[in-house]
Amino acid sequence: MKKFFTTSDIIDLPLFLPEAAVWSRLGRNRYLSKMTGPEEIQMKLAMHKALDLCRVQGRWMLLEITRQESDWLEVDGNWQIVSREFVNFAAGSSYLFLGAVTAGGKISELIARSQDKLAEAVVYDAVGSEVADAAIGSLQKIASKQLERSNLAVSERRFSPGYGNLHLDSVQTEIFKRLKLEELGMSLSASFIMQPEKSVTAFAGVKETI
Repeated sequence: MKKFFTTSDIIDLPLFLPEAAVWSRLGRNRYLSKMTGPEEIQMKLAMHKALDLCRVQGRWMLLEITRQESDWLEVDGNWQIVSREFVNFAAGSSYLFLGAVTAGGKISELIARSQDKLAEAVVYDAVGSEVADAAIGSLQKIASKQLERSNLAVSERRFSPGYGNLHLDSVQTEIFKRLKLEELGMSLSASFIMQPEKSVTAFAGVKETI
């Protein structure tokens, strides 16, 4: 029996600096011994400059798995997703969480403007990527709390288009259509890359708890 299958309103997500993840992406453990105190301060200032330009928003919906075969599954009776790895990921689930987040266009613009300052551009890029990754996790937790009321449990694992033979072209196009991501200021390039660049889409399995 369907619980609810409407698209959520646009959600302004909590904004914070995932500093440990940013340092890890930058390879801090490898270079820390060579970094001077002033250099580390400059990097932290660059991180916060990038964070100040992030405006994190997201949207999610619940999809019902209506058929499942060994290398494809069908959701809501009208969308066939072909990928054996994705089918294995969704095994045991009755529904799918589908979410999308973006850190906004200003952080991407800052990265583009800073290409002549490679060190700063790398820091800005790392912050944008990690903020978007943290945001999809936050969106998943928000959905999980809401779905608990309907006796549904959201898996902590996620699966994004572009991995496990889940092709960007057909899948991202359908995600954009279903979540109406143009309302978040998002679009797809001719090669199906999301704009703004620091954006993430992902699925998670959802199981009934009773």
